[in-house]
Amino acid sequence: MDNQEDIPYFGAPPEDYYAPQRPVQYRAQKIVRPTPPPRKRRSIIRPIIYSVLIMALVFILLSPPVLNMILNNFPGGRSFPETATFTVERRISLSGSADYTLDLPEARDMLPAQKVTATQYDPPPTEVQTKYGGTWNIWRGSLGGFNSHDTITIRMSMETKTMVWKMEESGTVLDIPSNMTNKYTGDEWEVHAEDTPLGTDDRDLDGKTDIMINPSAPEISNLAHQLADDKPDVYSKAKAIYDYMVDNFKYSTSQQMNYVQQEYGGLPKHALATLRDKWGDCDEQSMLYMSFLRALGIPARLELGALYSQKNEWDGHAWALIYIPPSDGSSGNYWYNVDIVNDEFLVRDANRFTTWIDDGDGAHLNDYYHPIEWSGGTLTVSDLDDYVSISYTPSGTVTVKSENSMPGFDFLTVVIAIAVPLIYWRNKRR
Repeated sequence: MDNQEDIPYFGAPPEDYYAPQRPVQYRAQKIVRPTPPPRKRRSIIRPIIYSVLIMALVFILLSPPVLNMILNNFPGGRSFPETATFTVERRISLSGSADYTLDLPEARDMLPAQKVTATQYDPPPTEVQTKYGGTWNIWRGSLGGFNSHDTITIRMSMETKTMVWKMEESGTVLDIPSNMTNKYTGDEWEVHAEDTPLGTDDRDLDGKTDIMINPSAPEISNLAHQLADDKPDVYSKAKAIYDYMVDNFKYSTSQQMNYVQQEYGGLPKHALATLRDKWGDCDEQSMLYMSFLRALGIPARLELGALYSQKNEWDGHAWALIYIPPSDGSSGNYWYNVDIVNDEFLVRDANRFTTWIDDGDGAHLNDYYHPIEWSGGTLTVSDLDDYVSISYTPSGTVTVKSENSMPGFDFLTVVIAIAVPLIYWRNKRR
């Protein structure tokens, strides 16, 4: 041994120890990821908060002030032409086998809001009368036989102007001249059996004679005083009643209009029926509004004419004309327009014209609503309240803030509408 330590073997080496070695093959190792910790249960508080915010936003957007604001060209204003120049044709078609009389008021100047520049008739009226403070044109004709037909065309050219009256206070009821109070604060237009084809003065069968403008009805008078007795002046009383009606009454649907046509004999519903139903068209809601004001001693009249719609059409329309004395106690012609169904308080837009204004006499108002009489046969009338637009040219713009919007409500709505999605998006990214 060369002083070399022996390598100790424990047992004999394997038989292939000295054989050539094969290359070692390596297997890919499986990567074992650490088991993640159990996920925490998500809190239900956050979804509840989102749900409450969304519900609050929906509630705000559906509330009457905001709905009016949105409908009046968000954020809270309505735009009207400063002036408008237009020509319209009223074409009345009569067919049948009767002798008829058609009696219509002639539109006249109402400066500065309305100026009539030309009027043409085809055929010319048979007779012209002066009555009820204005000119009325009368056509008489005879339809000789089956399918006989007449058409009367009235073409009017006008210039109109948007009027906006701004005030925060006014005189009191005691400042209203007595001649106005005596003429325009009582019941008006009691329906008689012969006024409608139904042959009754109680068309809704409530046991009472129908009175179109009915401030003496306890249901109307009591509610009017409840809503406005705490208001100091005529302006605030008229505004309180206006707000109540805008918030609580809806415009008639087509089905409801058909119902009124059949059940009320072709005339509007009376004020008590509109109060009961909480819906009505332009003249029905206007007559209820007038009834409320008259019950408080505030003069109110019905104004009748036509309104230009967004469909580029003219349709028969009615709205209220109310008397508000000035706070300085002076006397004068202080009449202002209120259109309940179009949400216009102390506004007269240029997209309308007037043909006649109620003079406080129910018989005269009844006459306006019965323009045609016939005898000796049958008569069918069409397009009585429709107008054909020949030309229409607006000029300038007047923006009026919605009277029914709460101060700052438009800003608050915008903030909420932006904040809710941003909060949701920010938390979604986390």
